[in-house]
Amino acid sequence: MSGNQSAAVYLEYILSELKKQGKLPANAVMYNTIVTSDLGELVSKSYGVEVEKTLTGFKFIGDKIRKYEKTKEKVWDNYELYWYSIPSFTYVEKSGAKVVEGSKKINTDDLIERAAIESFFNTLENTYTEHIESTKDGEYSVYANSRTTASITYTIVTTEYNVVKQAVTKADADALGSIKVDDYTTSKLSVSENQDIPGHGHSHGHGHGHGEGNAGGGVGELD
Repeated sequence: MSGNQSAAVYLEYILSELKKQGKLPANAVMYNTIVTSDLGELVSKSYGVEVEKTLTGFKFIGDKIRKYEKTKEKVWDNYELYWYSIPSFTYVEKSGAKVVEGSKKINTDDLIERAAIESFFNTLENTYTEHIESTKDGEYSVYANSRTTASITYTIVTTEYNVVKQAVTKADADALGSIKVDDYTTSKLSVSENQDIPGHGHSHGHGHGHGEGNAGGGVGELD
């Protein structure tokens, strides 16, 4: 069995077990290199998992993984024979550039150079913003004997900036300062309804009636 074939078998096992246990995220992503066969991609898509391709090498896959940051997941479990609507809940949308903690370095004692570098760093820090958003009352539901989950995913592009003096040769271009910045490019709320509750046998459906507006629910928050 080739490497591509064995990888597809492992992937099938992992995804099938996650789905069986109710732990497969609604916004799951599988990373694939441009030289890998399409077999793993077909397996992933059969489970509703998105596929993103990278250049060959662990560093490129690592960069892709770094792009995604997932907050805590909110879960509504309903063990009753009726369904109910989920009241409004809030989540945080993030945008702009945010300096990676501990990444800021200034390697010069010259006061003018330090002031110029600090001024540049501040322009990067001041673009990050957060906004509280809310879903509508009843926009999502929890069906009979099933689970509904909600999570927010941020797409992040990390960039490293190096401040150098103009030099005749590259060897002379020592960095006066450096900083890494996470740029939050998208915020995506994912809500997955009608999921299996792990360890709870049931049949899906709308049930026999509608429960109280706050049955098993309440106002939630994702941040």
